[in-house]
Amino acid sequence: MNFLYILLSLKISYADCPKFNVSTRGNLPSSLDEISGIIEGTNHLWVHNDSGDDPNIYGVSTNGTLLSTLTLPGITAEDWEDIAIHRKPEHSVIYIGDFGDNDEEREKTQIYFFTEPATKQSKGIKVNSFTIDYGTIGPQDAEALAIDPQTGGLYILTKGRSGKSYLMHKPAPHLAGEHYSMNIQHQFDIRILLAKNPFYITAMDIDPTGRFLVYRNYFQGFLIERNGHETWGQALQNPKRHCSVPVPLQQQGESIGFSSNGKVIWTVSEGEQVPLYAIDILDSPKP
Repeated sequence: MNFLYILLSLKISYADCPKFNVSTRGNLPSSLDEISGIIEGTNHLWVHNDSGDDPNIYGVSTNGTLLSTLTLPGITAEDWEDIAIHRKPEHSVIYIGDFGDNDEEREKTQIYFFTEPATKQSKGIKVNSFTIDYGTIGPQDAEALAIDPQTGGLYILTKGRSGKSYLMHKPAPHLAGEHYSMNIQHQFDIRILLAKNPFYITAMDIDPTGRFLVYRNYFQGFLIERNGHETWGQALQNPKRHCSVPVPLQQQGESIGFSSNGKVIWTVSEGEQVPLYAIDILDSPKP
Protein backbone atom coordinates (compact mmCIF):
# COMPACT_ATOMS: atom_id res chain seq x y z
CA MET A 1 0.00 0.00 0.00
CA ASN A 2 2.83 2.41 0.84
CA PHE A 3 4.47 1.78 -2.53
CA LEU A 4 1.16 2.35 -4.32
CA TYR A 5 0.64 5.60 -2.43
CA ILE A 6 4.14 6.79 -3.40
CA LEU A 7 3.38 6.08 -7.05
CA LEU A 8 0.06 7.87 -6.89
CA SER A 9 1.59 10.86 -5.14
CA LEU A 10 4.22 11.58 -7.79
CA LYS A 11 3.62 15.13 -8.95
CA ILE A 12 4.54 16.65 -12.27
CA SER A 13 5.27 20.37 -12.12
CA TYR A 14 6.17 22.63 -15.01
CA ALA A 15 7.93 25.96 -14.79
CA ASP A 16 4.77 27.95 -15.43
CA CYS A 17 2.59 26.12 -12.91
CA PRO A 18 1.33 28.07 -9.90
CA LYS A 19 2.33 27.32 -6.31
CA PHE A 20 -0.22 26.16 -3.76
CA ASN A 21 -0.75 26.12 -0.02
CA VAL A 22 -3.07 23.58 1.61
CA SER A 23 -4.81 24.29 4.92
CA THR A 24 -7.63 22.83 6.97
CA ARG A 25 -10.41 25.35 7.60
CA GLY A 26 -12.58 23.19 9.86
CA ASN A 27 -14.59 19.97 9.94
CA LEU A 28 -18.04 19.21 8.58
CA PRO A 29 -20.74 17.85 10.92
CA SER A 30 -21.33 14.09 11.09
CA SER A 31 -24.63 14.41 9.22
CA LEU A 32 -22.77 15.40 6.07
CA ASP A 33 -21.03 12.07 5.64
CA GLU A 34 -21.19 11.45 1.87
CA ILE A 35 -20.23 14.78 0.34
CA SER A 36 -19.89 14.41 -3.42
CA GLY A 37 -20.02 18.02 -4.62
CA ILE A 38 -18.92 21.48 -3.47
CA ILE A 39 -19.21 25.03 -4.84
CA GLU A 40 -18.79 28.49 -3.39
CA GLY A 41 -21.96 30.52 -3.71
CA THR A 42 -22.67 34.18 -3.03
CA ASN A 43 -22.32 34.07 0.75
CA HIS A 44 -21.06 30.59 1.65
CA LEU A 45 -20.34 27.11 0.33
CA TRP A 46 -22.98 24.71 -1.00
CA VAL A 47 -22.50 20.95 -0.70
CA HIS A 48 -24.60 17.85 -1.26
CA ASN A 49 -24.46 14.20 -0.30
CA ASP A 50 -24.10 11.25 -2.63
CA SER A 51 -26.90 8.72 -3.25
CA GLY A 52 -29.15 7.80 -0.32
CA ASP A 53 -29.98 11.33 0.83
CA ASP A 54 -33.11 13.37 0.24
CA PRO A 55 -32.88 16.05 -2.49
CA ASN A 56 -31.03 18.42 -0.16
CA ILE A 57 -28.34 21.01 -0.58
CA TYR A 58 -26.50 22.29 2.46
CA GLY A 59 -25.17 25.76 3.12
CA VAL A 60 -21.82 25.51 4.87
CA SER A 61 -19.49 28.23 6.11
CA THR A 62 -15.85 28.35 5.06
CA ASN A 63 -14.93 26.80 8.43
CA GLY A 64 -17.29 23.84 7.97
CA THR A 65 -20.25 24.99 10.07
CA LEU A 66 -23.66 23.89 8.80
CA LEU A 67 -25.73 27.01 8.10
CA SER A 68 -28.81 25.68 6.32
CA THR A 69 -30.50 22.60 4.89
CA LEU A 70 -32.64 23.19 1.81
CA THR A 71 -34.87 20.45 0.44
CA LEU A 72 -35.43 21.07 -3.27
CA PRO A 73 -39.12 20.73 -4.09
CA GLY A 74 -40.62 18.36 -6.63
CA ILE A 75 -37.51 16.35 -7.49
CA THR A 76 -35.70 13.19 -6.42
CA ALA A 77 -32.07 12.33 -5.74
CA GLU A 78 -31.33 9.04 -7.46
CA ASP A 79 -27.55 9.43 -7.56
CA TRP A 80 -26.38 13.03 -7.25
CA GLU A 81 -22.67 13.24 -8.03
CA ASP A 82 -21.63 16.87 -8.53
CA ILE A 83 -22.78 20.46 -8.30
CA ALA A 84 -21.79 23.47 -10.42
CA ILE A 85 -22.54 27.18 -10.47
CA HIS A 86 -22.93 29.75 -13.24
CA ARG A 87 -22.28 33.16 -11.72
CA LYS A 88 -24.13 35.99 -13.47
CA PRO A 89 -24.38 39.72 -12.64
CA GLU A 90 -28.07 39.50 -11.76
CA HIS A 91 -28.01 36.10 -10.00
CA SER A 92 -26.24 32.76 -9.98
CA VAL A 93 -27.66 29.49 -11.27
CA ILE A 94 -26.85 26.19 -9.56
CA TYR A 95 -26.71 22.91 -11.49
CA ILE A 96 -26.82 19.43 -9.96
CA GLY A 97 -25.84 16.31 -11.88
CA ASP A 98 -27.99 13.29 -11.09
CA PHE A 99 -25.86 11.13 -13.37
CA GLY A 100 -24.19 8.54 -11.14
CA ASP A 101 -24.38 5.18 -12.92
CA ASN A 102 -22.13 2.50 -11.39
CA ASP A 103 -23.48 -0.18 -13.73
CA GLU A 104 -23.49 2.16 -16.75
CA GLU A 105 -27.03 1.30 -17.77
CA ARG A 106 -28.98 4.57 -17.50
CA GLU A 107 -29.98 5.54 -21.03
CA LYS A 108 -30.51 9.15 -19.95
CA THR A 109 -29.72 11.08 -16.81
CA GLN A 110 -30.94 14.26 -15.20
CA ILE A 111 -29.50 17.74 -14.72
CA TYR A 112 -31.36 19.98 -12.27
CA PHE A 113 -30.93 23.74 -12.25
CA PHE A 114 -32.33 26.64 -10.22
CA THR A 115 -31.50 30.18 -9.14
CA GLU A 116 -29.22 30.24 -6.12
CA PRO A 117 -31.40 30.79 -3.05
CA ALA A 118 -30.98 34.12 -1.31
CA THR A 119 -32.39 32.83 1.98
CA LYS A 120 -32.08 29.75 4.19
CA GLN A 121 -35.59 28.62 3.24
CA SER A 122 -36.64 26.11 0.56
CA LYS A 123 -39.86 28.02 -0.03
CA GLY A 124 -39.94 29.75 -3.40
CA ILE A 125 -37.21 27.68 -5.03
CA LYS A 126 -38.24 26.62 -8.54
CA VAL A 127 -36.25 23.69 -9.86
CA ASN A 128 -36.07 22.98 -13.58
CA SER A 129 -34.42 20.05 -15.30
CA PHE A 130 -33.34 18.57 -18.60
CA THR A 131 -31.99 15.15 -19.56
CA ILE A 132 -28.80 14.16 -21.34
CA ASP A 133 -27.21 11.11 -22.87
CA TYR A 134 -23.70 10.47 -24.14
CA GLY A 135 -24.45 9.84 -27.79
CA THR A 136 -22.51 7.11 -29.57
CA ILE A 137 -20.51 5.98 -26.50
CA GLY A 138 -23.66 4.95 -24.63
CA PRO A 139 -24.31 5.04 -20.88
CA GLN A 140 -21.41 6.22 -18.72
CA ASP A 141 -20.76 6.65 -15.04
CA ALA A 142 -19.87 10.26 -14.20
CA GLU A 143 -19.07 12.30 -11.10
CA ALA A 144 -17.70 15.57 -12.55
CA LEU A 145 -19.76 18.59 -13.68
CA ALA A 146 -18.81 22.18 -14.57
CA ILE A 147 -20.26 25.25 -16.27
CA ASP A 148 -18.09 27.46 -18.48
CA PRO A 149 -18.76 31.05 -17.32
CA GLN A 150 -17.73 32.47 -20.69
CA THR A 151 -20.23 30.51 -22.78
CA GLY A 152 -22.62 28.91 -20.30
CA GLY A 153 -21.72 25.53 -21.80
CA LEU A 154 -22.10 22.48 -19.59
CA TYR A 155 -19.29 19.94 -19.26
CA ILE A 156 -19.23 16.43 -17.84
CA LEU A 157 -16.04 14.42 -17.37
CA THR A 158 -16.89 10.71 -17.19
CA LYS A 159 -15.43 8.52 -14.46
CA GLY A 160 -13.43 6.22 -16.73
CA ARG A 161 -14.72 2.77 -15.83
CA SER A 162 -14.00 1.49 -19.36
CA GLY A 163 -10.40 2.70 -19.27
CA LYS A 164 -11.24 6.00 -21.00
CA SER A 165 -12.57 9.24 -19.59
CA TYR A 166 -14.59 11.45 -21.94
CA LEU A 167 -15.03 15.21 -21.72
CA MET A 168 -18.62 15.73 -22.85
CA HIS A 169 -20.11 19.09 -23.83
CA LYS A 170 -23.59 20.57 -24.06
CA PRO A 171 -23.78 24.16 -25.35
CA ALA A 172 -26.03 26.78 -23.81
CA PRO A 173 -28.89 27.55 -23.52
CA HIS A 174 -30.17 24.93 -21.12
CA LEU A 175 -33.93 24.64 -21.37
CA ALA A 176 -36.37 23.03 -18.97
CA GLY A 177 -37.70 19.77 -20.34
CA GLU A 178 -35.24 19.39 -23.21
CA HIS A 179 -33.14 16.33 -24.00
CA TYR A 180 -29.63 16.61 -25.44
CA SER A 181 -27.12 14.06 -26.75
CA MET A 182 -23.77 15.39 -25.58
CA ASN A 183 -20.70 15.73 -27.81
CA ILE A 184 -17.19 14.40 -27.09
CA GLN A 185 -14.59 17.18 -26.91
CA HIS A 186 -11.70 15.05 -25.67
CA GLN A 187 -10.88 11.61 -24.32
CA PHE A 188 -7.94 10.18 -22.41
CA ASP A 189 -6.92 6.85 -20.93
CA ILE A 190 -7.51 5.90 -17.30
CA ARG A 191 -5.28 3.26 -15.73
CA ILE A 192 -7.24 0.18 -14.71
CA LEU A 193 -6.09 -1.18 -11.34
CA LEU A 194 -8.77 -2.19 -8.86
CA ALA A 195 -12.52 -2.14 -8.41
CA LYS A 196 -11.98 1.01 -6.33
CA ASN A 197 -9.67 2.49 -8.92
CA PRO A 198 -7.77 5.52 -7.51
CA PHE A 199 -7.48 6.99 -10.99
CA TYR A 200 -11.23 7.32 -11.59
CA ILE A 201 -12.31 10.94 -12.16
CA THR A 202 -14.42 12.14 -9.23
CA ALA A 203 -14.94 15.93 -9.60
CA MET A 204 -14.34 18.99 -11.78
CA ASP A 205 -14.88 22.76 -11.81
CA ILE A 206 -14.11 25.81 -13.98
CA ASP A 207 -12.93 29.03 -12.35
CA PRO A 208 -15.03 32.24 -12.48
CA THR A 209 -12.98 33.71 -15.34
CA GLY A 210 -13.24 30.64 -17.55
CA ARG A 211 -9.45 30.50 -17.79
CA PHE A 212 -8.75 27.50 -15.53
CA LEU A 213 -10.28 24.05 -15.13
CA VAL A 214 -9.55 21.76 -12.20
CA TYR A 215 -10.35 18.06 -12.01
CA ARG A 216 -9.40 15.31 -9.61
CA ASN A 217 -9.29 11.60 -8.99
CA TYR A 218 -9.10 9.95 -5.57
CA PHE A 219 -5.47 10.96 -5.00
CA GLN A 220 -4.50 13.72 -7.42
CA GLY A 221 -5.73 17.04 -8.73
CA PHE A 222 -4.88 18.78 -11.99
CA LEU A 223 -5.20 22.43 -13.01
CA ILE A 224 -5.44 23.22 -16.73
CA GLU A 225 -5.10 26.66 -18.30
CA ARG A 226 -6.97 27.49 -21.50
CA ASN A 227 -5.94 30.04 -24.09
CA GLY A 228 -8.76 32.37 -25.04
CA HIS A 229 -9.47 30.82 -28.43
CA GLU A 230 -9.43 27.18 -27.29
CA THR A 231 -12.14 24.76 -26.31
CA TRP A 232 -11.58 22.84 -23.09
CA GLY A 233 -11.10 19.73 -25.18
CA GLN A 234 -8.16 21.38 -26.95
CA ALA A 235 -6.65 22.60 -23.67
CA LEU A 236 -6.81 19.11 -22.15
CA GLN A 237 -4.90 17.62 -25.08
CA ASN A 238 -1.63 19.27 -24.04
CA PRO A 239 -0.01 17.34 -21.11
CA LYS A 240 2.14 20.36 -20.22
CA ARG A 241 -1.05 22.20 -19.30
CA HIS A 242 -1.80 19.68 -16.53
CA CYS A 243 -0.35 21.35 -13.45
CA SER A 244 -0.40 19.10 -10.40
CA VAL A 245 -2.63 20.27 -7.53
CA PRO A 246 -1.64 18.99 -4.04
CA VAL A 247 -4.94 17.34 -3.10
CA PRO A 248 -4.67 16.09 0.51
CA LEU A 249 -4.85 12.36 1.22
CA GLN A 250 -8.55 11.82 1.93
CA GLN A 251 -10.83 8.96 2.86
CA GLN A 252 -12.82 9.24 -0.38
CA GLY A 253 -12.34 12.56 -2.14
CA GLU A 254 -15.16 13.22 -4.61
CA SER A 255 -15.51 17.00 -4.60
CA ILE A 256 -13.60 20.03 -5.84
CA GLY A 257 -14.61 23.61 -6.54
CA PHE A 258 -13.20 27.11 -6.99
CA SER A 259 -13.90 30.02 -4.69
CA SER A 260 -15.91 32.91 -6.08
CA ASN A 261 -12.72 34.91 -6.64
CA GLY A 262 -10.87 31.96 -8.20
CA LYS A 263 -8.01 32.11 -5.70
CA VAL A 264 -8.93 29.05 -3.62
CA ILE A 265 -9.82 25.46 -4.52
CA TRP A 266 -12.13 23.75 -2.01
CA THR A 267 -12.28 20.01 -1.42
CA VAL A 268 -13.83 17.71 1.15
CA SER A 269 -14.16 13.93 1.40
CA GLU A 270 -16.91 11.51 2.18
CA GLY A 271 -16.88 10.37 5.82
CA GLU A 272 -17.97 11.67 9.22
CA GLN A 273 -16.57 14.96 10.54
CA VAL A 274 -14.12 15.18 7.65
CA PRO A 275 -11.80 18.18 7.21
CA LEU A 276 -12.74 20.99 4.85
CA TYR A 277 -9.58 21.82 2.89
CA ALA A 278 -8.67 25.08 1.18
CA ILE A 279 -5.97 24.91 -1.49
CA ASP A 280 -4.80 28.49 -1.95
CA ILE A 281 -3.43 29.37 -5.38
CA LEU A 282 -0.47 31.55 -4.44
CA ASP A 283 0.34 32.70 -7.95
CA SER A 284 -0.91 32.03 -11.45
CA PRO A 285 0.73 31.53 -14.83
CA LYS A 286 0.97 34.72 -16.83
CA PRO A 287 -1.81 35.14 -19.44
